[in-house]
Amino acid sequence: MLTVIAPYALACAHLKSKEQTNGLVCAVAISPELPYKHLPTSDFSPYLKEFKVILKYLPIVQRYLLDGEIVKSLFASPEYYTRILEDDKRILYEHEGEDLKMYLKTCVTFLREGVNAYGIQEPFREVKMEHDEWQFQLDEITNVPCIFWHGTKNQRVPLKLVRRVVENMRDKGSMVQLHEVSKGHFFWMNDDKWRQVLTNMLQFFHK
Repeated sequence: MLTVIAPYALACAHLKSKEQTNGLVCAVAISPELPYKHLPTSDFSPYLKEFKVILKYLPIVQRYLLDGEIVKSLFASPEYYTRILEDDKRILYEHEGEDLKMYLKTCVTFLREGVNAYGIQEPFREVKMEHDEWQFQLDEITNVPCIFWHGTKNQRVPLKLVRRVVENMRDKGSMVQLHEVSKGHFFWMNDDKWRQVLTNMLQFFHK
């Protein structure tokens, strides 16, 4: 088994280390969210600092969005919603180029499908979970290889935070790799980069 969404991949790896109950071969974290509660806020990007405030007032934000034009446009005019995202994130993702355009082309579709399947509350629940207490320590993952891929130009989650996490895991005996890519947060939308990720993962399936 293999999973590539960081918190879920790392949670599965932790479960494997603790209980030996799954067939996980490796855990891959691509442009990952991190256990922010255990990381110094002084190293946070402006985005993460702002997001921390938003999470504090999440119930109010939820009510606003549920009744607002953003959610309505998501279903009535996804093209309009895509433009909102692109304009809003232009500075944050100034190094993304075509990767951001490809992401925006697909994310509205994914979000609509998720909302249709699980309700508008689900995206909020998932975001809060990813940025909240994970209830496990990454340095407890000792027998599952963990591979981090991160862009050096990522302005959303600074590379120094990922390096800090990886170094701490290594110090505690975890099997961990860090691949630094000279791109931004959405580098994984590039076919060539995905090919690199998949090729790297294959080595663990042949052992």
